[in-house]
Amino acid sequence: MVARKKTFWNRYGIGTKEQKVVDLIQEGACVIDVREYLEFKRGHAAGTINVPMSDIISYIGQVRDMGSKFAIVCCHDGSRARIATEIFNDFGIFSINVGSWQNASRFLDLAKKDNLEI
Repeated sequence: MVARKKTFWNRYGIGTKEQKVVDLIQEGACVIDVREYLEFKRGHAAGTINVPMSDIISYIGQVRDMGSKFAIVCCHDGSRARIATEIFNDFGIFSINVGSWQNASRFLDLAKKDNLEI
């Protein structure tokens, strides 16, 4: 199994942090886009959940109730995701900032590809 993982990561050219993000998604981490609703509606990665930054505190309970101890966080360029990650971590939700929603889309796609090869 370890050899398959190594082959997969070498083929797609992603490093250790990226591998951890994909692994967390496969283990059920929720992927959260903290852009405002209208930004999210204009385009987002399939499978992401919109938690607007302007209302993030009121969503903490719902994020906890999603059943995952981990959150992968994105936004337009990573700046709001950085702040959201700090907030989630302060509330005991381990979070990783992946930057833009396009990056999140890439990680979600890689997680699907890896699952297909099992």
